[in-house]
Amino acid sequence: MKTMKQIANDIGVSKQKVYRYVKANHIKVIQKNESRFLFDEAAEVLIKQHFNQNTSSQSHQSDSGENTIISLLEKELEFRNEQIKIKDKLIEDLAGQLKETTAALACAQQTASAAQALHAGTMQTQLIEINPDKPSKVKQGFFHRLFGQR
Repeated sequence: MKTMKQIANDIGVSKQKVYRYVKANHIKVIQKNESRFLFDEAAEVLIKQHFNQNTSSQSHQSDSGENTIISLLEKELEFRNEQIKIKDKLIEDLAGQLKETTAALACAQQTASAAQALHAGTMQTQLIEINPDKPSKVKQGFFHRLFGQR
């Protein structure tokens, strides 16, 4: 004969769990002294079988729970990898567009520079055509005017 505490220690569960199981399943107590319940071998075997089944099913459930979590995480990882691939492709496309835009901008700047140079040349030609007889006067300093050409 064993006490409830001894059975709980053998199984590796709390005394309260054993007490609740005994109460719920109406297992007979052989002796009740002070606050100790004594059980015969048949009751002890019955209690141990119940808790051994629970621990094995719990470990099996935790294994299947872990497998479920792992499979969910793997699916999440695959989904994230697909998103990354899509975004990488988008980045490559945008980089290509940026190169094209940069090349077009450089061409436009060259064209604008050429147009400015052409316009400046045209303006110079028009100024020369308007005043072809007048030579351009060079400013003469004070001494040059005073002592220069007489």
